[in-house]
Amino acid sequence: METSSLRLPRFEITVQNESSLTAVFTVSSDLIWLRGHFEGLPVLPGAAELLFITALAERKGAFPGHEVRITGADSVKFTRPVTPGARLLAELSPDEAFGRIGFRITSAKDGTLFSSGTLLSDGLAEHGAFHAPPSEVPFPPRPVMDRETLSSVMAQKEPMRMADELLSYGESPDEGLVRGAASFRPVPGKCAACADGGIEPVLITESMAQAVCAVMSEWHLRRSLPVPMGMLLGVRGLRLDPDALSRTGGSELVASAESCFFDDTRGVFSCSVSLKGRTAAEGRLTVLWLMPGALRELIGGAAGQS
Repeated sequence: METSSLRLPRFEITVQNESSLTAVFTVSSDLIWLRGHFEGLPVLPGAAELLFITALAERKGAFPGHEVRITGADSVKFTRPVTPGARLLAELSPDEAFGRIGFRITSAKDGTLFSSGTLLSDGLAEHGAFHAPPSEVPFPPRPVMDRETLSSVMAQKEPMRMADELLSYGESPDEGLVRGAASFRPVPGKCAACADGGIEPVLITESMAQAVCAVMSEWHLRRSLPVPMGMLLGVRGLRLDPDALSRTGGSELVASAESCFFDDTRGVFSCSVSLKGRTAAEGRLTVLWLMPGALRELIGGAAGQS
């Protein structure tokens, strides 16, 4: 990984008080998140948008008299792809308890909406517990797709690859369900999401999204269909264990994904990430998949609005 690659844009704070924080920033082409997502078709991952918003919320003195630590997100929608050179406006508005912080990212030029949602902080009591521990599903002796095979079908390339192998795969045709699990070992210097011995917590949504993409790649391959490119559209009910994720120590993470619904263009998946048998993240993701030509057209149209 090149040391000159930027992890965060330069934020220009325009409003800052107890009830709101507003910043303008440019998505410069040297941001690390644009490399390998996608190769030859750079677009800012939705997980990186969450990282930028979280960095603003957690920065020292962001909201005078309050310190914030983000432990989840809800009702997040990525409305339009963000392309290099976009000049954006980020707006954050906390509730009185600072348990929920609403956000919007819009075009600084004309107000076009790119993403919106709610960040959840550790002050939110009902947000505390995970729904359930990870299920103990035995994996086959060999992965369904090894690293080389998965790399050949996944649109995400290094340094934005956050899925190493597809460990398991299953279908329930009568119920219209598909499920699977992908492994990922954070390696500093190889994966953009890794820093200081762990993962920046909200970026685990990218690992979840790539687990979905790995599962759906296998679904398409089993039907001899072309494998589409996947892109994150939304996140609901995201719960994070920031302490565990920020100190992975290079241990293997397992991201599991099970469909709630899917069709030819998109799907909703319940996802979880386990680390050493402990749940480190869970949430429900909506993912869009399109063939490269259609995705190129979508991204090209978004470039003209930023």
